[in-house]
Amino acid sequence: MSALWMVLVLLGVASGSSSSSSSSGSGSSSSTFVELSGDNVCIEQRPETRVVNETYMESHEVKRYEWCANIPPRCARWETKLSTR
Repeated sequence: MSALWMVLVLLGVASGSSSSSSSSGSGSSSSTFVELSGDNVCIEQRPETRVVNETYMESHEVKRYEWCANIPPRCARWETKLSTR
């Protein structure tokens, strides 16, 4: 794959250098596009479905009970916990 890009870059540089030397000095620049064709070039495009697992941290409230000096001798306390989903 990288060899193909090197060929495209070299083609772009070679065609760009010849066009700049033969330009009439008008100052306009033209971009060069190379269309690929041949037996080794795939032009078919297919949609592809992929399942991606995304991991994130989610916070949730947890109710805990502690011993305390009240009647009844248990007090509720809420804590925020982070869990991986």
